[in-house]
Amino acid sequence: MECVSEKTNQVCRGETDDDPGKMSDSCDQIVKEKLQLNGKESSGNKAEVKVQNWRQICAVCSAGLAAFSASSLFNWTSPTIPKLQSDEYPNISFNDVSYLSVIPPIATIITSPSYDFFLNKFGRKYTLLSVAVFHLISFILIAIATDIWIFYLSRVLFGMADVFMFGSLPVYISEVTTPDIRGTWGNIMVIFIFIAQFSVNAVGYYCSIPTTACIFAAAPLIFFMTFIFMPETPYYYVMKEQDKEAEKSLQRLRGTKYVQEELEQITADVKRQLLDPGTFKDLFFLKHNRKAIFIVVLARMIQQFSGLSALSVYNQYIFKEAGQNINEGVSAMIFNSMLAVSTICGPMFIRKFGTNLSMVISCSGSFITLIAEAIYFYIEQKQEIDLSFMNWFPIFGLVIYVIAFSIGLALVPTLLLGELFATNMRGHASCVMNIAFSIFISVATKLFHLLTSSFGMYVPFAFYGICAFAGVFLCYKFIPDTKGKTLEEIQQYLKAKS
Repeated sequence: MECVSEKTNQVCRGETDDDPGKMSDSCDQIVKEKLQLNGKESSGNKAEVKVQNWRQICAVCSAGLAAFSASSLFNWTSPTIPKLQSDEYPNISFNDVSYLSVIPPIATIITSPSYDFFLNKFGRKYTLLSVAVFHLISFILIAIATDIWIFYLSRVLFGMADVFMFGSLPVYISEVTTPDIRGTWGNIMVIFIFIAQFSVNAVGYYCSIPTTACIFAAAPLIFFMTFIFMPETPYYYVMKEQDKEAEKSLQRLRGTKYVQEELEQITADVKRQLLDPGTFKDLFFLKHNRKAIFIVVLARMIQQFSGLSALSVYNQYIFKEAGQNINEGVSAMIFNSMLAVSTICGPMFIRKFGTNLSMVISCSGSFITLIAEAIYFYIEQKQEIDLSFMNWFPIFGLVIYVIAFSIGLALVPTLLLGELFATNMRGHASCVMNIAFSIFISVATKLFHLLTSSFGMYVPFAFYGICAFAGVFLCYKFIPDTKGKTLEEIQQYLKAKS
């Protein structure tokens, strides 16, 4: 055996003349040098990986602030509707207020066809940046509004912005991250949504409508000022045949100059996908695209009809009807704080168990807690039994529900939207999903009001529970496990299964 010193270029043989099995002193020293150098190289590689990870995480978190801003506007109605019914706004009726939650989905549906053009013409980054402008104007209108029509205009702008936020944010996150980072941080959008939901309920409960609007107007400003410095995705640059820009983007995201191998892989993947430019027709007539749209629509439908959006909108009403000792406003803050905390922990659960099993467990837990709530409200309404000793149960049950919901249902549908579609189809798919999401959230929320008014509180809980139960089997059969797979590997999996 021969050894060469990295420091002195000395060459030695590994055996002494006296003992063929024993290394010479000089060779032993050279081996030690090599071990030290390898150790330093290994440490350097670990440090480089950490830099790569943090650059991606910063880009993802900055982009996620758009979701915080959007959620602030969506959940703004929860603490605001009671105030709009007060003497401070005498010209606004309850019927006027009811349209505040209906207008945004309608605006989203109308605007959705234009989304694909903006995503592919101006890129993921600048499409997402436009959201900040819409949100800032919406908050300003809320702050100065004295007439219901100003509030309506604010909701229209918010609904239009939702098209670009929910469409481009999952695409941006999926295209700037490696599989490991995407598995842990790919759901940052949903995490920010629930953090904002708690924040706006807490601030809005104690502050006036203009003050709340001014406070949360900082969200789109901070998003714009941080995200403007983030890179466009390398996938978009490759689509536009801007190879130098794609390389620079990848170098910034990975924290190293040596990205040629990954860039070549991305280029090959994108060019393979762009051999067919992709149309809306392809979304439904190509088997693997049809399978992907079915999976994502199914996941979103199960998510919404398992009840979270409706229960979030009406949680103060639910707690008031339950007749518990805790103030309904405080109960709502407990509900939303647990939702935010459990959603932050959700990605770790998904990373460990994968998307399929996480959805199955989440649906199972949601089913059990929703049916338990339905039984409680049925006994309270239909039976002559005093449940005052259990008036803690509604808030306790809903806290368990949000924990179960957060480990799968809250996160996986959004994650799948960014993972299941090829580069040339993501814009079309996001357009379809924006429309589907708007329809599902409107119907699921309206059903709570209709079922409660017609039958009682227990019926909507039973309905959502049955939907969650059906979701257990549907998720087990149809939701794929994307854990640890690259975007190209996911595409090949869908084609193989189609």
